[in-house]
Formats: sequence, C-alpha cells, structure tokens
Amino acid sequence: MVAPDREMDTIGPPGTGVEHELLLGLARTCQDERTFNRLRTLLDQTVDWPHLLQLAVHHRVIPLVYQSLQRAFPDLAPAVVMQALQLQYMNIAQRNLLLAGALKELIDFLDQQGVCAIAYKGPTTALLVYHNLCLRQFGDIDILVDPGDYGPTRELLLASGYRLHDDFGWECSVVDDSRGICIDLHRSLTPEIFPVRLDFASLLKRLEPLTIAGRDINVLCAEDMFLVLCVQLAKDGWGEGPLRLSKICDIA
Repeated sequence: MVAPDREMDTIGPPGTGVEHELLLGLARTCQDERTFNRLRTLLDQTVDWPHLLQLAVHHRVIPLVYQSLQRAFPDLAPAVVMQALQLQYMNIAQRNLLLAGALKELIDFLDQQGVCAIAYKGPTTALLVYHNLCLRQFGDIDILVDPGDYGPTRELLLASGYRLHDDFGWECSVVDDSRGICIDLHRSLTPEIFPVRLDFASLLKRLEPLTIAGRDINVLCAEDMFLVLCVQLAKDGWGEGPLRLSKICDIA
C-alpha cells in the first residue's frame, strides 16, 4: 500500500506494462483519488486493448474491469472495447444467475436427503464479498461435506443424473451435461499433502445465512471465508491451479 504522504507513480510493482498496471487499477470495486488519476493518465497513453482484454479474461476480472471503465472512464476506451466487455459481462451475469439457481436446487435436494453441505466460492463468495452476484466470475458450484458424507453424497449426485468428470480423492467433479453445470464436491479444501486442516464441525457452528436465489443458505462466516480464500490462493501458488488476480480481488 502506498503511504498517504507519497505520490503514487504506479499501480503495482515497478516494471509492469501499461496493460498490467491498468488491469491492477481497474480490477477493483472502487478507486481512490490517486488510483483514479493514475488510471486516467494510463488511459491517455497508447493501450494495447486486445492484450488488456486477454489479461482480464485470463485473470477472470472482466466484470470488475467493465464496471470500472463504464462507471468512471466510459469515453476513454474505444467503443468496440466497451461493447466487447459489455457482451462478456452480460454472458457472465447470465451464467452466474443460472448457477445460483442450480445451487439453490442442489441445497434443497441434499437437505431432503439429510446431507449437510456448505456452499462456498462461486455465488456465495460473489454475494458475501462483492454484494453483487454479477461482479465475480465463476464457472461451477463448490460444496463441502463432512468426510463421512462424501461417498454417499457422490453416489446421490451420480444417481440423480450427474456424470463423474474428475476424481482427485479429496474432491470430485460431477457434471450435468443437459444444463452444462459442474459441481465440485469436497471432503477437504486441499489435498492431504497440503498442511492445512479445517474442521467441518467447527465450520458448521459458525455458519451464517445468506439469501441466494430467494432462499436462505448457510454459508461460511466472513472470518472462515477469509481463511478459505487465503488457503485457495496458497494452494494455487503451490501448483494446484493457475494463479489469477481474481483470487486476490476476493481477499482484498
């Protein structure tokens, strides 16, 4: 963080290109005065817009970039760029609404089967962190169950029409091909080799209600969500997945 009494010359580490610096400044829910002024200076320069869009896609921050440009700098980006961002934003919003509805149906189904599941990441993080279902990109539904319920829950999902896509032991992915919906079922947040253990029973005691698709769903409290997001970021940095700016945005 830049000290209050210093002039902010750049956003992020020295040596980053214009597009990288723009991405870091735009991928936020709001900009302070210094960041705003720096972004305006950068946008007055020659920007490789296709490269910036590629970065935003890779780091899954299209909604944040679009909102920042549309709200604060609508005339400083080419119209074709704003149109492309708007189209992607609308597609993401539509997909997120579909997955939020699917999460509600899933929790209803598991409740009926006597399975206690904790929804996290996906729509829960979008609403808990951004207070806006459309500002976070996600492509699937993540649920965590007690290790003892993991096998039976997996069989329930397979029996209800889902297809097993991947099985990593500590989690598996099942897919509803008819709707293009993927569920990541977890009995743990990380592989066993990863030195982090979160107790499911303790998480249950601290759950808080969150309204998703018109239904109150118990989700991780803010403190547990913060820990989980940090663990996920560390796991990705450890080599379990691609490092994306969106994970840091969630934590910030």
